[in-house]
Amino acid sequence: IQTINLDNAVIADQVRKKLTAVQDDVPAIHIAPIQKHVLPNGMRVLIGRSTLVPVVAIELIQLGGLLGDEVGREGLAGAIGSMRRRGTTTRSAQEIAEEVDQLGATLSTSGRINSSATQAFCFKEDLPQVMEIVGDVVLNPTFPAGEWQKMQPRLLAAIDRQTDRWYGELRHHFLPAFFGDSPMAYTSLGRREAVAQFTVEDLGQTYQETLAAEEMVLAVFGDIDPVQVLELAERHFNSLPAKGISQFEPGRPSVPAPNVIQAKTPKELAAVHIGFGPATTYRSADYPVLEVLANVFDRFPSGWLTEQLRGEGEGLAYAVHSIQRSGLVPGYFEITFNANAQKVTDALGRTVSVVERAKNELVSDQTLADAKSAVLTSALLRRQSNRQRAQQAALDEIYGLGFDHTTRYMEQVNSVDAQLLRSVAQKYLTNPVIVVLTHRAYPPDELIMAAGSLMPSPSSD
Repeated sequence: IQTINLDNAVIADQVRKKLTAVQDDVPAIHIAPIQKHVLPNGMRVLIGRSTLVPVVAIELIQLGGLLGDEVGREGLAGAIGSMRRRGTTTRSAQEIAEEVDQLGATLSTSGRINSSATQAFCFKEDLPQVMEIVGDVVLNPTFPAGEWQKMQPRLLAAIDRQTDRWYGELRHHFLPAFFGDSPMAYTSLGRREAVAQFTVEDLGQTYQETLAAEEMVLAVFGDIDPVQVLELAERHFNSLPAKGISQFEPGRPSVPAPNVIQAKTPKELAAVHIGFGPATTYRSADYPVLEVLANVFDRFPSGWLTEQLRGEGEGLAYAVHSIQRSGLVPGYFEITFNANAQKVTDALGRTVSVVERAKNELVSDQTLADAKSAVLTSALLRRQSNRQRAQQAALDEIYGLGFDHTTRYMEQVNSVDAQLLRSVAQKYLTNPVIVVLTHRAYPPDELIMAAGSLMPSPSSD
């Protein structure tokens, strides 16, 4: 029998010797501070050099998205985003796909809630060619009728699929109840009836009218030459108009009335969606405080809400979630859970107790430290790769926070104390819209009673 030495110290020593033998051949890694340039037409260009890996991420963001859609045309920005890479004045959809594939690159275009995006990823030597393709789909999309005939049914099917799962069905009932006639009453896919009526003329005309360099940020991060990147940006985007014919002016959603709504589902389940609001925006100093509060509530396994619904006595819920939904306009602070249909009112009652606790009790030092640590860790994990860093810098810049907002955000999180957390809970955990999704009906009074102190007291004559 032969004895094999599995001592990790021996293995590590051998690795160190190998690395020492080749270290003179390994080029130094350079990571430079982000540079910001502004083109003559007002387009902002962010350049982040990192030679860790020989790849480049390109992120071009424009304000708009669903938030820029007119009432009655919800989903137009999403449809435009889906179609921009489906043909330009110089390339067909097939030619774009083949050229990108041959380079081993990726290219995507999309319409989101607050913005629209063009994203690409490539090897550093292919940057000039990929930047030219990005410029082409930004400046020259043609929205071919044949491609729209294929894309439109896919978008409609995607809208229909949103309610396949319990959370999507819950959100389908909650969003219009909370946001009313605002475009925010829908997801970025939009309203089915509107998308079914869009024509290629609608897409093309709207896109040309909203194209505006002053509302765009281009971020290029990776193993790059900053001088080359700026030259490429000027070459491909200088011709963009500074301002659009139609300016982006997001409407502010109206304040919803507190309410408890029952929604019937064929699924044998029960789920609850609570939205407190209006909450805050990305730009508010309260935004990072609400991020901490969300982690106080549902951090597993010791979050206050998690303990009440999943760990206190008989578990009442299978999934518990708390998050703030914020953007350029005020959103809402969300609490969601799904539960045994027989225990919904009990779970709702316990949720009320957690909300009241946050409004009246100071969190412990350990709870606060754990929640802040979770927020900071999540922020760092979202900023690891070139692609993530480019996207976050571009979004922070376009939303008016500045491309270097990450450092300030972390300082804001670290400065949260128990008194501030309680005061923010008192300020924002009000005015709830509650949707109860279930396959059985509950007496309305029973649900209102379970919501307890979250609902306003009836006025007396």
